[in-house]
Amino acid sequence: MILLAAAGAQSLPSGPTFQLVVGVTDEAPHIDGVLEADEWAGAVVASDFIQFQPRRGSSATERTEALVLQDDQAIYVAFRVWDSQSPTAQITRRDASLTSDDMVGFILDTYRDHQTAYLFMTNLLSTQHSAG
Repeated sequence: MILLAAAGAQSLPSGPTFQLVVGVTDEAPHIDGVLEADEWAGAVVASDFIQFQPRRGSSATERTEALVLQDDQAIYVAFRVWDSQSPTAQITRRDASLTSDDMVGFILDTYRDHQTAYLFMTNLLSTQHSAG
């Protein structure tokens, strides 16, 4: 199960959990920041996200899509993000908090217990944050 979010698991709104069945591919997409239609053709697209800030739980005001694929080796997640304002990101070290930046992230709930999960986040400067 994949949970797509923009904050840590402890910050997710209560209520029904969003679940996504992952698309399957025979060939891994080339990870280069360019989302070629043929490479991501089998991806499941998630949209209609909710806000973390400033109005937690409200519908997102900006369009965002997450594309998710898997093969027998890995899970691949890509994001398309539209923003009407200039993006915000700070240069920082790996695994620093990114919640003040424009960022994307996802959570893998591999035990399906809604408590133990792996969190992956990145901002537009490619700063990575992961926890598990």
